[in-house]
Amino acid sequence: MAIAEREYSNDPRRRSRTLPQTLTLTVLFLLFPIRRRRRHVATTAQALLLLLLLPRRGLCQEEGPIGAGSVHPKPTSASSAGRSGVGGGSSEPAPAPAPAETSPAAAKGAKRKGGARLWMRLGRVGRSEIVELDKGAIVARVGIPARDLRILGPVFSYSSTILARERAMVVNLEFIRAVVTAEEVLLLDPLSQEVLPFVDQLRQHFSMKNPVEAAEIERELPFEFQVLEIALDVVCSCLDAETAELEKAAYPVLDELTKKVSNKNLERVRCLKGDLTRLLARLQKVKDEIEHLLDDHEDMAHLCLTRKQIQNQRFEALTASGLLIALLQLEQIAQNITLISRVMQALSQVYT
Repeated sequence: MAIAEREYSNDPRRRSRTLPQTLTLTVLFLLFPIRRRRRHVATTAQALLLLLLLPRRGLCQEEGPIGAGSVHPKPTSASSAGRSGVGGGSSEPAPAPAPAETSPAAAKGAKRKGGARLWMRLGRVGRSEIVELDKGAIVARVGIPARDLRILGPVFSYSSTILARERAMVVNLEFIRAVVTAEEVLLLDPLSQEVLPFVDQLRQHFSMKNPVEAAEIERELPFEFQVLEIALDVVCSCLDAETAELEKAAYPVLDELTKKVSNKNLERVRCLKGDLTRLLARLQKVKDEIEHLLDDHEDMAHLCLTRKQIQNQRFEALTASGLLIALLQLEQIAQNITLISRVMQALSQVYT
């Protein structure tokens, strides 16, 4: 404490304040009750030391910090703002810019654009094109409910489902996802590596045939069944290739396991068993879907889209011809009625 007083007294700016502060603290110390002095001696000594070492607030702001015990005042908001703008020493981050507002029309257009997907359209005479369509365009084009397109989504990938509707069939066989009508097939994601063999088979089978050749082939098998046959052939070929590859990889691992039982060999066998289980599940799905269609005569009848189209066309033709005949009959009856009215009018004039 003596050292602190000596350092404090050496300062010429604070020497004038030493005696009043000391007298004030002495008076405050003497005002404490005698029985409480012992308890407050340490507190009073600490307060005296702090008052001797700490400068006044006004002096500190005018002259700056003096000595090791000085306390810097907190800067005001204006000064801190000026320093942050000039020196870059402020710890407060700059406010983030407000997000740009998006108009409802732009958001709607972006959503519509995001819903469109890539399709390949192939007609019954072999003409093909790549188009970008959304669900609404597909529903309006083929006349199926929008809920039927759910099986073509990523949730039902590598599943096997064939839905028969009035004007189209929805096919989801492994990686082949398509909508088939009596006139065309719409194939989803035609540029995918797995779908390219199916695209090549379709183009090769329907390679720009003239209508006469197409009609002769369709007498044996309608267009939609030709597409379904090619799809099943491609899927079965792919599953057969995966089975052969798995078999080729399994035999060396099993031979190695018979020679030496180790954790590494057991892990390899376990992985092969998992691959085999998944492959069997996929095969079973395709088999169950085909058996379901073969057992259900009503679904098989709905799959004959060409026959239903021909029946509808015949019905429309018969209806049109029937309406034409009825119209001619009505015109003949009208002429007869007109003739009878004229005869009756002539007779009435004679007798009058």
